[in-house]
This record gives sequence, structure tokens and C-alpha cells, in this order.
Amino acid sequence: MKKSQQGHNPLSWIDWFCSLPGNEYLCKINRAYFEDEFNLTDLRTSISFYSGLDEILSLNLDTDTGHSKVYRASAPAVEVYSRVHARFIVSTEGLELMKQKYEQGLFGSCPRLTCDDQELLPMGETHIFGAQTIRMYCPRCNEVFRPRKKYSSIDGSAFGPSFPHFFLISYLNQVPFDSSQWKLRKRRKILRRRNKGMRIMAVDTYMNYKYKEGSAGSSQSSL
Repeated sequence: MKKSQQGHNPLSWIDWFCSLPGNEYLCKINRAYFEDEFNLTDLRTSISFYSGLDEILSLNLDTDTGHSKVYRASAPAVEVYSRVHARFIVSTEGLELMKQKYEQGLFGSCPRLTCDDQELLPMGETHIFGAQTIRMYCPRCNEVFRPRKKYSSIDGSAFGPSFPHFFLISYLNQVPFDSSQWKLRKRRKILRRRNKGMRIMAVDTYMNYKYKEGSAGSSQSSL
């Protein structure tokens, strides 16, 4: 529990919560996003949701006394913020905020030597709140790691399992590659069948795509 700062401009719960030590990975979601009913679709499933939402949208100014109140991070409020956050970060505004954090190196780098300090992306292995804490994904080796202890309390549902892939699809220039045009691991799969007396062989199915700076392309070879 942390006392909010006093001042002429009341501090919002969102500003307070995101400024807590260990919550630097989280983006500040504007009030308008919470007030848009569309963004809350399928989230209003319990009474605790409304109490959590009211807490998130509150200001630290007591309307009766005019003095600052003390915020608290209740379980309903943290759950609502986490679940809405997972939707916000795949919006245009949210992606841009996450891109800034990524380019600043806030999420840390991959511990594997062969990844050459590749920046990590936050993710959760499930959308279910309280099931698991945050994990870190490396776009170069495709491995998942535990975060630094400081950030280990962030719930994984605040990012969800699909955020890293959505981020890389949105920003192709952030897909890592080496000086020789980074080649992702591929698996060669040959399918043989006969169609009207002609043998057809399918070739080179990629497990991931190959990115070339300025253009994306795929290569095929015939046997």
C-alpha cells in the first residue's frame, strides 16, 4: 500500500498503479479506453468486476474532505486492469507504447550467447488471471524465460500468449536478422502423391518466415 502524492491535480489510480516498483512493464491505459463499452466486452462476468472498475477510475481526491486518499491495489482492480491491458496493448496506441519500451531495452535481453543480446518481449502463457505470472519471449531463439525478480509478480494475463507474435507482425522491422539475411529454422517436408500420372513433390515448408530488410519473401526449390 502506498500513499499517493498530494497536489492540485489529483493522481489517478492508473498513474499510481503503473508507477509502483515492478510495474514498469505495464502501459498506462487512458480513461477513455475503460469508458468505451466495446473494450469491456465479455469481461463483465462478476460483481467484483464493477468494484474493480470503480477503483481503477477513481481519483485520490476525497470529495467530502478535499484531502488526498490512499490507494490500494485490490485483487478485483488488478484483475480488471490486467485483462483490459492485454487488449489495450494490441491497439494502435498500445502497440506504440510497447514499442517504445521494447526499443529502450526495458524488457531485458536474452541470456543465451548465440542470441547476441536480443531484446525480449513480455507474454503470458494463459489469458486466465492468477494462473501464472509473466514470462519473457525471445524472438531470435523462440525460447521463453522467467523475468527478473523485480517483475516476477506481474500477472501473465496482462499480456497473454499472443502478444509477442502480434507485435512482430505489426513491426516487421523488429524481427531479428543477421548480416547474411537472418534465416529462421526450417523443416524440409516432402510430400509425394500422384495426380493424373504426374508425381507432385511439395518442397520447403517453413516453420517461420524469412525476413529481408525492405521486403518479405519466401524461397522455393524444386526437386
